[in-house]
Amino acid sequence: IKSSRVQSKEQCDDLINQVNLKSVEVADLNASLQERILVISALKEQLKGKAVLSKAVSLNPIDPTLLQENSRVADDTSTNLS
Repeated sequence: IKSSRVQSKEQCDDLINQVNLKSVEVADLNASLQERILVISALKEQLKGKAVLSKAVSLNPIDPTLLQENSRVADDTSTNLS
């Protein structure tokens, strides 16, 4: 009977240790989660009131020769109008 009590006590101690380890793990996860929530909240505050693009827009550069051609046409038009 004594040996079964000793085994039961050891099993109880092992279970208590496992529960304590899990409690520490849960506390760490909760702290990490709280930290992430604070970061997300701060980022949301920064974004308030600002437009955010959901898609990237590619900007196609204008060929410089087209710009020169357009400015020459504009110059010719303004000279003809005078």
